[in-house]
Amino acid sequence: MKGQSWEMPQKEQSPPYPEGGFRYYNMGSERHSHDELKDILEKQESNKAIEDVVDSDGKKLCGIEFDKTDGKLISIKCERYINIEAEAEHLDEIICVTDNNGNITSESLTRSEAREKDRRYLIVTNLIFHGDDILIQKRSKDKKIDPGKLSTSAHGVAKEIFHEDKTRITDGQKVAIINSALEINEELKHDEEPFDIRIWPGTHDELYAYAKKEEINDANTIWLVPEAYIPEEGYPLRLCGNQRTRAVSAGFVFSENKPPISIDPNELEKCEWQPAPSVFKEGESEITEDLYSVTGDVLERILLDSPVARKLGAKFVENLIDRYRGKIKERTD
Repeated sequence: MKGQSWEMPQKEQSPPYPEGGFRYYNMGSERHSHDELKDILEKQESNKAIEDVVDSDGKKLCGIEFDKTDGKLISIKCERYINIEAEAEHLDEIICVTDNNGNITSESLTRSEAREKDRRYLIVTNLIFHGDDILIQKRSKDKKIDPGKLSTSAHGVAKEIFHEDKTRITDGQKVAIINSALEINEELKHDEEPFDIRIWPGTHDELYAYAKKEEINDANTIWLVPEAYIPEEGYPLRLCGNQRTRAVSAGFVFSENKPPISIDPNELEKCEWQPAPSVFKEGESEITEDLYSVTGDVLERILLDSPVARKLGAKFVENLIDRYRGKIKERTD
């Protein structure tokens, strides 16, 4: 079936994101009981439709399930990925250029062209948790930006993607979620069976409670909670003065054992599960802007709204956020 139907609810908004601030998902959402959540998931299942997402050449990147009544994404199943070119960065890849409000524009540029022209483009950032541990990657020394530094679980530039009828997907939120799933599997399941990505329709607390009651034990499924779409509060990368549009998601794995990771050795030097506080014992020069950036308002929301925060300690989180805000103030004054 034609895929535009699942973009329609969002495309009617212009601009879809408030100027000068964060667009949080699930902010102020009504809290649901376990039975209500099961009912939501069952309705999604009964109303779901399926479509392939392809690249500009028509090659399948992933299959998506979405709710045909409201267009919301339900799950993403990526194709097995191999970095055939053995490149640390795909500079000739067409990426998603955005305006200052986070809307994807019609401009079609490669990654290198966008950087040369200092265009704003969409970046996806993902933090993946297993219990109180967070998955942290060390970037390849061949990366042009932040080589050899610690970064978030999966992070990258959003590529252009298309419906199966070859029309371009332009809904920023959905482009970000699909690219998050692609990035997770390209970097962390290289040449292996990909993670199943389930998009959770509620809050962190609801997800934790649901997983506990349902006794979920599945190391191959990441429950993705889209956190924020940030058009104006992006951060400038070192090679470009212009800020970026950023989409941040948190992923949660509920299993007795940690999921096996198979990194793309061209993009990552290594990737390890670490207790969240220990990540920041590294010197500031060893951590990317991306990792520091998500310790601000977005990570505050992830941690303080979940049982993980109570294990880490709220004071630690407050200190981390204060340090982050101090760094940003120094750079933007």
